[in-house]
Amino acid sequence: MSGDIARSDLPELDWGAAERAASLSKVYVHAQGLAVASERWYAANRPPKRVAGRVLRVLALLLGTAAALLPILSEIFTTGDKPAFAPGWASVALVIAAALIAVDRYLGASNAWMRYMTAETQIANLRQEFEYAWNIERTRTASPPTDAEVAVLLGLARKLVADVNDVVAAETGTWISDFRGSLQSTEQGLHPPS
Repeated sequence: MSGDIARSDLPELDWGAAERAASLSKVYVHAQGLAVASERWYAANRPPKRVAGRVLRVLALLLGTAAALLPILSEIFTTGDKPAFAPGWASVALVIAAALIAVDRYLGASNAWMRYMTAETQIANLRQEFEYAWNIERTRTASPPTDAEVAVLLGLARKLVADVNDVVAAETGTWISDFRGSLQSTEQGLHPPS
């Protein structure tokens, strides 16, 4: 899934006595839908980040291990008086391993996977808490709901929307901070020290 999280506008509502229940249902669907859309966005975008992060890190680990083993193996396996392979390949393997870790940091794959998993879990918890709280309050409401009852239910929906927005904003803020850090790190690595 690409793009931003889908966000719909709150539909027009009629708070007249005859339409209160229907308006409350629309508010519920809107608030719960925002949470579900946010959860689904994180759930859909998390697996590619996990795969990319794991592939980059596993390859780096394997190349780092190869870099450690190549000098030893070049001493063990020889052809005549020469090593079967040049121990200099250890340096090549080590440089590639470091580059893979740098690519993961630059792309933020491993970090994004963890951020997305955390955000998705937080939003799911907020949504479930909202659904139970809403239904508890609905069992207490009159027909049609009173002004006070409508206010309580609107407060629950407003809190869910605000809390979901806070989770998304925090995750996005962390992404911006991580991305800036990786850009600065890359720029510093490209400029020789004075």
